Amino acid sequence: MGPKAGGNMTNLSKRSYPPKFQPQKWDNYSKTGCYTYALNIKKKDFFLVGDFIGKRCTYRTNVKDLLKTFRLEVKTLGFSVREIQLEDLEHLKPGEYAIYLKRDKQIGYYHFFRRDSNGVWSHKHPDEDPEEIDLMEEEYVYEDNFFVRGWLFALKVKDR
Repeated sequence: MGPKAGGNMTNLSKRSYPPKFQPQKWDNYSKTGCYTYALNIKKKDFFLVGDFIGKRCTYRTNVKDLLKTFRLEVKTLGFSVREIQLEDLEHLKPGEYAIYLKRDKQIGYYHFFRRDSNGVWSHKHPDEDPEEIDLMEEEYVYEDNFFVRGWLFALKVKDR
């Protein structure tokens, strides 16, 4: 079982979406990993997909259940979510931002990235500062990569 989400899981209405790249704002959240960083939710503990709703997804969770749990959880947290294609990135709806979920086909490890308001991708590992990356240069999004499978999603805080 993962960390406890707490009574008031999140307060998305006070956050900026699409998020801005501001690494200094994560200084007090060193244990935060890629998932809550991608959602722009500051938590003191490390969270995996499903931890907010009591259905933790580890590297052993199959793809179908990982994606199903992710969609359910982000909706529960107050986001609308839709899967998009690479060509959709330049045509997001107002208030939407993109996140990318990559998964290693061999061992099941998964990692999230987010596209910040400046159009640059960033991510965060626990005990490290957030960093900007060139997602295309990293070859995370190409299906012909034998080891990696990925999905793009557009997220938007509901009622915004």
